[in-house]
Amino acid sequence: MRKFQLPLILDELGDFDFFGSAEDLELYVEAVDIESGEVRAYDGRGMELEFCIYGKQGDPIWAKKARLIGYKKDESEYVKKILKKYLSEVSEGGYDVEGVGIKGILDKALRIKGYSK
Repeated sequence: MRKFQLPLILDELGDFDFFGSAEDLELYVEAVDIESGEVRAYDGRGMELEFCIYGKQGDPIWAKKARLIGYKKDESEYVKKILKKYLSEVSEGGYDVEGVGIKGILDKALRIKGYSK
């Protein structure tokens, strides 16, 4: 069983969503979007996740599947940046997240998006 720090975050060109399991994320994401670089995924610590694209040889990319296979690199500063941007967009006064770690920022974003762990 694969263990990633939940929730998993899918960044689709600056728009993002949360997933409660690797399986849910894999069912949602399309291999063509991964190959084109339109999506990136992170765990709850901000670690970028690596996908493996698989399918039958000769299948078109849209028929292939994606599977999370591990970690690429620490992108926690980038994840904090996109979550801070989201929080500023959904609140007129913004949210004071200066000095708050990724977990605190993520918790605020999760509550606003209506995600429950």
